[in-house]
Amino acid sequence: MDQLFLITGTNAYAIDQECRRWRASFREKHGSENLSIIDGGTVPAKDVLNEALAAPFLAEKRLLCIAPLPQWTKDEVIALREGVHPGSILLFSEANPDKRRAAYKELLASAVVTTCTTPNKPSLQRWANELLQSIDGPQIASDALELLISMVGEDQFMLDNELRKLALLAHDRPITTEDVIASTIPMGERVSWQLIDLLVSKKTSAALTFTQEILSHGESPYSLWNSRLLWTVSALSSVCLALQGGISAPAQIAKETGLKPFTVQSLLPLARNMTPEQTQSIVQRVSEIDLSLKTGSLRATEQSPEELLAAIDTIVMAVSS
Repeated sequence: MDQLFLITGTNAYAIDQECRRWRASFREKHGSENLSIIDGGTVPAKDVLNEALAAPFLAEKRLLCIAPLPQWTKDEVIALREGVHPGSILLFSEANPDKRRAAYKELLASAVVTTCTTPNKPSLQRWANELLQSIDGPQIASDALELLISMVGEDQFMLDNELRKLALLAHDRPITTEDVIASTIPMGERVSWQLIDLLVSKKTSAALTFTQEILSHGESPYSLWNSRLLWTVSALSSVCLALQGGISAPAQIAKETGLKPFTVQSLLPLARNMTPEQTQSIVQRVSEIDLSLKTGSLRATEQSPEELLAAIDTIVMAVSS
Protein backbone atom coordinates (compact mmCIF):
# COMPACT_ATOMS: atom_id res chain seq x y z
CA MET A 1 0.00 0.00 0.00
CA ASP A 2 1.29 3.47 -0.89
CA GLN A 3 2.21 5.55 2.16
CA LEU A 4 4.30 8.42 0.78
CA PHE A 5 2.63 11.07 -1.38
CA LEU A 6 4.04 14.22 -2.96
CA ILE A 7 1.98 17.12 -4.32
CA THR A 8 4.09 19.59 -6.27
CA GLY A 9 4.23 21.67 -9.44
CA THR A 10 3.94 25.29 -10.54
CA ASN A 11 0.37 25.93 -9.34
CA ALA A 12 0.50 26.89 -5.66
CA TYR A 13 -3.26 27.42 -5.50
CA ALA A 14 -4.07 23.94 -6.85
CA ILE A 15 -1.53 22.42 -4.44
CA ASP A 16 -3.16 24.23 -1.53
CA GLN A 17 -6.64 23.10 -2.60
CA GLU A 18 -5.50 19.48 -3.02
CA CYS A 19 -3.92 19.47 0.45
CA ARG A 20 -7.12 20.92 1.89
CA ARG A 21 -9.10 18.17 0.17
CA TRP A 22 -6.81 15.52 1.69
CA ARG A 23 -7.19 16.95 5.19
CA ALA A 24 -10.98 17.35 4.94
CA SER A 25 -11.38 13.81 3.64
CA PHE A 26 -9.17 12.42 6.40
CA ARG A 27 -11.04 14.28 9.17
CA GLU A 28 -14.34 12.98 7.84
CA LYS A 29 -13.15 9.36 7.84
CA HIS A 30 -10.77 9.23 10.81
CA GLY A 31 -11.24 12.38 12.91
CA SER A 32 -8.72 15.11 13.74
CA GLU A 33 -6.83 13.26 16.49
CA ASN A 34 -4.52 11.52 14.04
CA LEU A 35 -3.91 14.48 11.70
CA SER A 36 -0.60 16.31 12.13
CA ILE A 37 0.57 19.44 10.29
CA ILE A 38 4.38 19.51 10.25
CA ASP A 39 6.67 22.36 9.20
CA GLY A 40 9.12 20.61 6.92
CA GLY A 41 11.45 23.59 7.00
CA THR A 42 12.19 23.36 10.72
CA VAL A 43 11.23 19.95 12.15
CA PRO A 44 14.18 17.47 12.14
CA ALA A 45 13.86 14.20 10.23
CA LYS A 46 14.17 12.12 13.43
CA ASP A 47 11.12 13.85 14.95
CA VAL A 48 9.04 13.13 11.86
CA LEU A 49 10.30 9.55 11.84
CA ASN A 50 9.32 9.10 15.49
CA GLU A 51 5.82 10.35 14.75
CA ALA A 52 5.54 8.22 11.60
CA LEU A 53 6.58 5.12 13.57
CA ALA A 54 3.79 5.59 16.10
CA ALA A 55 0.54 3.69 15.68
CA PRO A 56 -2.64 5.72 15.04
CA PHE A 57 -4.54 6.65 18.20
CA LEU A 58 -7.76 4.65 18.38
CA ALA A 59 -8.09 4.75 14.61
CA GLU A 60 -7.05 2.87 11.52
CA LYS A 61 -4.95 5.66 9.95
CA ARG A 62 -2.85 8.66 10.78
CA LEU A 63 -1.95 11.45 8.34
CA LEU A 64 1.19 13.57 8.51
CA CYS A 65 1.10 16.65 6.26
CA ILE A 66 4.61 17.98 5.70
CA ALA A 67 5.29 21.29 3.93
CA PRO A 68 7.54 22.66 2.59
CA LEU A 69 9.80 19.81 1.52
CA PRO A 70 12.42 19.24 4.22
CA GLN A 71 16.16 19.65 3.75
CA TRP A 72 16.76 15.97 4.41
CA THR A 73 19.38 13.65 3.03
CA LYS A 74 18.56 10.76 0.74
CA ASP A 75 19.26 8.31 3.59
CA GLU A 76 16.82 10.11 5.89
CA VAL A 77 14.03 9.81 3.32
CA ILE A 78 14.84 6.13 2.81
CA ALA A 79 14.80 5.53 6.58
CA LEU A 80 11.42 7.23 6.78
CA ARG A 81 10.03 5.19 3.91
CA GLU A 82 11.26 1.91 5.36
CA GLY A 83 10.32 2.63 8.98
CA VAL A 84 6.88 4.21 8.61
CA HIS A 85 4.07 2.47 10.53
CA PRO A 86 1.63 0.57 8.26
CA GLY A 87 -1.18 2.86 9.41
CA SER A 88 0.68 6.12 8.71
CA ILE A 89 0.36 8.19 5.55
CA LEU A 90 2.84 10.98 4.80
CA LEU A 91 1.75 13.80 2.50
CA PHE A 92 4.56 16.11 1.31
CA SER A 93 3.79 19.29 -0.62
CA GLU A 94 5.55 22.32 -2.04
CA ALA A 95 5.18 24.52 -5.10
CA ASN A 96 8.26 24.98 -7.25
CA PRO A 97 10.69 23.09 -4.98
CA ASP A 98 14.44 23.14 -5.50
CA LYS A 99 14.82 20.09 -7.72
CA ARG A 100 18.45 19.70 -6.67
CA ARG A 101 17.47 18.70 -3.14
CA ALA A 102 18.16 15.11 -2.17
CA ALA A 103 14.78 14.84 -0.43
CA TYR A 104 12.95 15.96 -3.57
CA LYS A 105 14.81 13.52 -5.80
CA GLU A 106 14.18 10.58 -3.47
CA LEU A 107 10.51 11.45 -2.97
CA LEU A 108 10.08 11.79 -6.71
CA ALA A 109 11.37 8.25 -7.08
CA SER A 110 9.52 6.61 -4.19
CA ALA A 111 6.30 8.59 -3.56
CA VAL A 112 3.02 8.80 -5.44
CA VAL A 113 3.39 12.18 -7.18
CA THR A 114 0.63 14.61 -8.11
CA THR A 115 1.77 17.49 -10.31
CA CYS A 116 -0.30 20.68 -10.34
CA THR A 117 0.46 22.83 -13.37
CA THR A 118 -0.43 26.45 -14.11
CA PRO A 119 -3.72 26.55 -16.05
CA ASN A 120 -3.96 28.08 -19.50
CA LYS A 121 -6.51 30.83 -20.08
CA PRO A 122 -9.44 28.59 -21.11
CA SER A 123 -8.79 26.35 -18.09
CA LEU A 124 -8.61 29.40 -15.83
CA GLN A 125 -11.92 30.70 -17.14
CA ARG A 126 -13.53 27.28 -16.71
CA TRP A 127 -12.19 27.08 -13.15
CA ALA A 128 -13.60 30.55 -12.35
CA ASN A 129 -17.08 29.56 -13.53
CA GLU A 130 -16.89 26.29 -11.60
CA LEU A 131 -15.85 28.16 -8.46
CA LEU A 132 -18.90 30.43 -8.71
CA GLN A 133 -21.13 27.39 -9.19
CA SER A 134 -19.60 25.67 -6.16
CA ILE A 135 -20.52 28.59 -3.89
CA ASP A 136 -23.99 28.98 -5.46
CA GLY A 137 -22.89 32.32 -6.83
CA PRO A 138 -24.19 34.14 -9.90
CA GLN A 139 -22.81 33.71 -13.38
CA ILE A 140 -20.12 36.09 -14.62
CA ALA A 141 -20.29 37.65 -18.07
CA SER A 142 -17.44 36.58 -20.33
CA ASP A 143 -16.21 40.15 -20.83
CA ALA A 144 -16.32 40.71 -17.05
CA LEU A 145 -14.21 37.62 -16.47
CA GLU A 146 -11.73 38.75 -19.14
CA LEU A 147 -11.51 42.12 -17.43
CA LEU A 148 -11.05 40.57 -13.99
CA ILE A 149 -8.15 38.40 -15.18
CA SER A 150 -6.54 41.37 -16.93
CA MET A 151 -6.77 43.41 -13.71
CA VAL A 152 -5.74 40.82 -11.15
CA GLY A 153 -3.60 38.48 -13.23
CA GLU A 154 -3.66 34.70 -13.21
CA ASP A 155 -2.98 34.24 -9.48
CA GLN A 156 -5.81 31.92 -8.45
CA PHE A 157 -5.56 32.92 -4.79
CA MET A 158 -6.34 36.52 -5.79
CA LEU A 159 -8.99 35.48 -8.30
CA ASP A 160 -10.67 33.24 -5.73
CA ASN A 161 -10.92 36.16 -3.32
CA GLU A 162 -12.19 38.58 -5.97
CA LEU A 163 -14.76 36.14 -7.36
CA ARG A 164 -16.21 35.51 -3.91
CA LYS A 165 -16.39 39.26 -3.31
CA LEU A 166 -18.08 39.84 -6.66
CA ALA A 167 -20.58 37.05 -5.96
CA LEU A 168 -21.68 38.85 -2.81
CA LEU A 169 -21.87 42.17 -4.64
CA ALA A 170 -23.95 40.87 -7.56
CA HIS A 171 -26.05 38.55 -5.36
CA ASP A 172 -28.75 37.19 -7.69
CA ARG A 173 -27.80 38.82 -11.01
CA PRO A 174 -24.90 38.16 -13.41
CA ILE A 175 -21.55 39.79 -12.58
CA THR A 176 -20.82 42.61 -15.05
CA THR A 177 -17.77 44.61 -16.09
CA GLU A 178 -19.16 47.50 -14.03
CA ASP A 179 -19.07 45.28 -10.95
CA VAL A 180 -15.44 44.34 -11.66
CA ILE A 181 -14.39 47.97 -12.12
CA ALA A 182 -16.23 49.04 -8.96
CA SER A 183 -14.84 46.37 -6.65
CA THR A 184 -11.52 45.16 -8.05
CA ILE A 185 -8.22 46.99 -7.97
CA PRO A 186 -5.49 45.81 -10.36
CA MET A 187 -2.15 44.63 -9.01
CA GLY A 188 1.10 46.56 -9.57
CA GLU A 189 1.64 47.86 -13.09
CA ARG A 190 -1.72 46.42 -14.15
CA VAL A 191 -3.22 49.63 -12.74
CA SER A 192 -1.61 51.61 -15.55
CA TRP A 193 -2.62 49.11 -18.23
CA GLN A 194 -6.21 49.01 -17.04
CA LEU A 195 -6.39 52.80 -17.05
CA ILE A 196 -4.95 52.85 -20.58
CA ASP A 197 -7.51 50.26 -21.69
CA LEU A 198 -10.38 52.40 -20.42
CA LEU A 199 -8.94 55.54 -22.01
CA VAL A 200 -8.38 53.77 -25.34
CA SER A 201 -11.95 52.44 -25.24
CA LYS A 202 -13.14 56.01 -24.58
CA LYS A 203 -15.05 54.86 -21.52
CA THR A 204 -14.83 58.21 -19.78
CA SER A 205 -17.29 57.42 -17.00
CA ALA A 206 -15.64 54.06 -16.28
CA ALA A 207 -12.18 55.66 -16.31
CA LEU A 208 -13.28 58.30 -13.79
CA THR A 209 -14.83 55.62 -11.59
CA PHE A 210 -11.67 53.56 -11.89
CA THR A 211 -9.42 56.40 -10.69
CA GLN A 212 -11.76 57.00 -7.75
CA GLU A 213 -11.59 53.32 -6.84
CA ILE A 214 -7.78 53.35 -7.01
CA LEU A 215 -7.72 56.32 -4.65
CA SER A 216 -10.25 54.78 -2.26
CA HIS A 217 -8.04 51.70 -1.98
CA GLY A 218 -5.03 53.66 -0.78
CA GLU A 219 -3.16 55.09 -3.76
CA SER A 220 -2.35 58.75 -3.20
CA PRO A 221 -3.38 61.44 -5.72
CA TYR A 222 0.31 62.28 -6.19
CA SER A 223 1.14 58.68 -7.05
CA LEU A 224 -1.78 58.49 -9.47
CA TRP A 225 -0.66 61.72 -11.13
CA ASN A 226 3.08 61.05 -11.27
CA SER A 227 3.19 57.28 -11.81
CA ARG A 228 0.08 56.79 -13.93
CA LEU A 229 -1.19 59.85 -15.79
CA LEU A 230 2.09 61.64 -16.52
CA TRP A 231 3.62 58.43 -17.83
CA THR A 232 0.53 57.61 -19.89
CA VAL A 233 0.30 61.06 -21.49
CA SER A 234 4.05 61.13 -22.17
CA ALA A 235 3.94 57.71 -23.86
CA LEU A 236 0.78 58.62 -25.76
CA SER A 237 2.26 61.86 -27.08
CA SER A 238 5.36 59.99 -28.27
CA VAL A 239 3.22 57.52 -30.22
CA CYS A 240 1.13 60.37 -31.66
CA LEU A 241 4.23 62.27 -32.82
CA ALA A 242 5.59 59.13 -34.46
CA LEU A 243 2.33 58.64 -36.36
CA GLN A 244 2.26 62.29 -37.37
CA GLY A 245 5.82 61.88 -38.63
CA GLY A 246 4.75 59.13 -40.99
CA ILE A 247 5.87 56.12 -38.90
CA SER A 248 3.04 53.61 -38.70
CA ALA A 249 4.63 50.20 -38.03
CA PRO A 250 4.40 49.39 -34.28
CA ALA A 251 7.91 47.91 -34.17
CA GLN A 252 9.38 51.00 -35.81
CA ILE A 253 7.46 53.31 -33.44
CA ALA A 254 8.84 51.32 -30.48
CA LYS A 255 12.36 51.67 -31.86
CA GLU A 256 12.03 55.41 -32.49
CA THR A 257 10.37 56.26 -29.18
CA GLY A 258 12.16 53.81 -26.89
CA LEU A 259 8.81 52.50 -25.66
CA LYS A 260 8.15 48.81 -25.20
CA PRO A 261 6.28 47.19 -28.12
CA PHE A 262 3.42 46.21 -25.79
CA THR A 263 3.04 49.85 -24.72
CA VAL A 264 2.94 50.99 -28.33
CA GLN A 265 0.32 48.37 -29.24
CA SER A 266 -1.82 49.42 -26.26
CA LEU A 267 -1.74 53.12 -27.14
CA LEU A 268 -2.00 52.92 -30.93
CA PRO A 269 -5.84 52.76 -31.11
CA LEU A 270 -6.12 55.96 -29.08
CA ALA A 271 -3.25 57.73 -30.85
CA ARG A 272 -4.68 56.99 -34.30
CA ASN A 273 -7.91 58.78 -33.35
CA MET A 274 -6.22 61.92 -32.06
CA THR A 275 -5.51 64.99 -34.17
CA PRO A 276 -2.26 66.94 -33.75
CA GLU A 277 -4.30 69.72 -32.15
CA GLN A 278 -5.77 67.34 -29.57
CA THR A 279 -2.36 65.92 -28.74
CA GLN A 280 -0.84 69.38 -28.32
CA SER A 281 -3.76 70.54 -26.16
CA ILE A 282 -3.55 67.56 -23.79
CA VAL A 283 0.24 67.78 -23.45
CA GLN A 284 0.00 71.52 -22.78
CA ARG A 285 -2.68 71.06 -20.11
CA VAL A 286 -0.73 68.30 -18.39
CA SER A 287 2.47 70.40 -18.45
CA GLU A 288 0.66 73.40 -16.98
CA ILE A 289 -0.88 71.32 -14.19
CA ASP A 290 2.41 69.63 -13.39
CA LEU A 291 4.26 72.97 -13.30
CA SER A 292 1.56 74.45 -11.05
CA LEU A 293 1.84 71.45 -8.78
CA LYS A 294 5.62 71.76 -8.51
CA THR A 295 5.63 75.53 -7.98
CA GLY A 296 2.82 75.48 -5.47
CA SER A 297 0.37 77.59 -7.44
CA LEU A 298 -1.88 74.53 -7.53
CA ARG A 299 -2.76 74.10 -3.87
CA ALA A 300 -2.77 70.38 -3.23
CA THR A 301 -1.50 68.53 -0.18
CA GLU A 302 -1.92 65.00 1.14
CA GLN A 303 -4.52 66.40 3.54
CA SER A 304 -6.29 68.60 0.97
CA PRO A 305 -5.82 67.13 -2.51
CA GLU A 306 -9.04 68.51 -3.99
CA GLU A 307 -7.40 70.68 -6.67
CA LEU A 308 -5.16 67.83 -7.83
CA LEU A 309 -8.14 65.46 -7.92
CA ALA A 310 -10.00 67.95 -10.11
CA ALA A 311 -6.95 68.16 -12.39
CA ILE A 312 -6.81 64.35 -12.66
CA ASP A 313 -10.47 64.23 -13.67
CA THR A 314 -9.83 66.97 -16.26
CA ILE A 315 -7.03 65.04 -17.94
CA VAL A 316 -8.92 61.73 -17.86
CA MET A 317 -11.89 63.40 -19.59
CA ALA A 318 -9.65 65.15 -22.10
CA VAL A 319 -7.82 61.98 -23.11
CA SER A 320 -10.85 59.66 -23.25
CA SER A 321 -13.45 61.96 -24.78
